[in-house]
Amino acid sequence: MAEFPALPLWTDAYLGDTTHLTTIEHGAYLLLLMSMWRTSTCSLPNDDKLLARYARLTSGQWARIKPVLLPFFRVVDGRITQGRLSDEHNFVRQRRLKASNSINTRWLKTKETADTSVSPENYDRNTPTPTPTPIESPDGDSPPDPPKTLPLDSPSGQQPDELQIALAEYNQTAKQVGWPIAAKFDEDRRRKLRQRLNDVGGLDGWRQALLKASASNHCRGQNSRGWVLSLDFLLQASSFTKLMEGNYDNRRPIAAQPAVNRREYDPDESRRRTLEAFPDLVGRDCGAFTGPGH
Repeated sequence: MAEFPALPLWTDAYLGDTTHLTTIEHGAYLLLLMSMWRTSTCSLPNDDKLLARYARLTSGQWARIKPVLLPFFRVVDGRITQGRLSDEHNFVRQRRLKASNSINTRWLKTKETADTSVSPENYDRNTPTPTPTPIESPDGDSPPDPPKTLPLDSPSGQQPDELQIALAEYNQTAKQVGWPIAAKFDEDRRRKLRQRLNDVGGLDGWRQALLKASASNHCRGQNSRGWVLSLDFLLQASSFTKLMEGNYDNRRPIAAQPAVNRREYDPDESRRRTLEAFPDLVGRDCGAFTGPGH
């Protein structure tokens, strides 16, 4: 799976920069952009055979349309890149890094507060233990016991507790990114999950931790062993601390590239290039390749 599954496409800017392309050239260009987006460097090898395969063209077809598409790209260290695409890739990466740093700050602050609140100097050892006084209702009966926390396997129609919600949100994320689904929820997992929720201040912090883990290439199997994160790994105190401190964050900077200059659209030139690239179209109705609105 790609690091960023969704490619932001600004249609107005794209159409403004590509009005001179034929339908075939549009298809090849978009296939190259999508293939670049799926790589960690947002680039492809500058190899005509490979580029032809990425564009779903024969070597001859690629050789004919390459001069038209090449001005959109830059060649850097034997690889081709596209300026606007690299800018978007870098923006998405920086946005995720900012969110990750925000999660770390919040988690460390919550942890520091929790550690301080339970320190021995923050309470008086001589404070007497209060004796509870029962309160009677007007008719002389004792009030009913307060409702107990619902069990994790409570019947439908009852409100799930915080642990149930946290487990369900883990399983939902696991389905999306390919982690193992947690089918068993025994007392040991409940205890550890409750501790992790306390570490991050509740469900909001847990959701941020899941977001952080799902954005990590390492946790999603992109490592030498093909290992992926599991619920038990996430519930371990040491593993959870490493995750929140950024040990599993992706670290590969991407340099921004300059934007591509626009070119004027010439329908006659577009038609001529298409017929040269695909001679079998000669004599057929090729109005669809002459440009928008024709």
